[in-house]
Amino acid sequence: MEQSNHTIENQIEEAKYQLRVEIAEKCLMEDAPINFIMKICSLTKKEVTVITRSMKRKEYLISKEKRDKKQREMELKKKEQKFKKQDTQTNNFKQIERGHTTYNKEKRQREADIQREIAAENTRLLLQKLKNDEINKQQKIKDKEEAEILREQELKKRIKRIKKESKVSKTSKEITKITKVKKEFLEDENTLSRKQKMIASVGNCYLRGLDIKQAVIFSRASKEDVERIYNSFKNK
Repeated sequence: MEQSNHTIENQIEEAKYQLRVEIAEKCLMEDAPINFIMKICSLTKKEVTVITRSMKRKEYLISKEKRDKKQREMELKKKEQKFKKQDTQTNNFKQIERGHTTYNKEKRQREADIQREIAAENTRLLLQKLKNDEINKQQKIKDKEEAEILREQELKKRIKRIKKESKVSKTSKEITKITKVKKEFLEDENTLSRKQKMIASVGNCYLRGLDIKQAVIFSRASKEDVERIYNSFKNK
């Protein structure tokens, strides 16, 4: 099983590299800069150089084949013209016939070579399609596994949030703390002036560790007064 997975991974990597090579070849055909090709195709300068040489070699072979084909056709045409200019005797007609036979034989040979090349290309395309189908199949399996992991993570988050929200004891302690502070505020109201009561109330809230919102509720002071008094305590 591990060996099979390793083989598939190698095939995937080979397909990815082949795709990058094909993209690089198209970029080179468009005279794109080497640095640009290295960046978008994730290839080294040496790899781009090898691809460039390979393309030049292919172009040279194709050009050479065209030149050879054209040369052969010109030679055959010259022979035909030569045969036509020669004496109309039987021997000359036979020579012309032999020339035509040779031309037809070479033509049939070239057509057979072309058919073999077409068959080889069709085979390559079929193998590439099978490889791509396998890659797509493995990607779907991977996507399904990743989706399952995300669902499990989301479920864990929901459970954690529910547990956090269910901690009623902490809320109960906070209510007890606020009630105690409020009681102390009410006891101090009988001995202080209005402004003094407000400052004392806010000061008690500060000493009890209440935030500004809680201090506004239990000191009966404005938010601005609470913020001002809290800041004065912090600056001391």
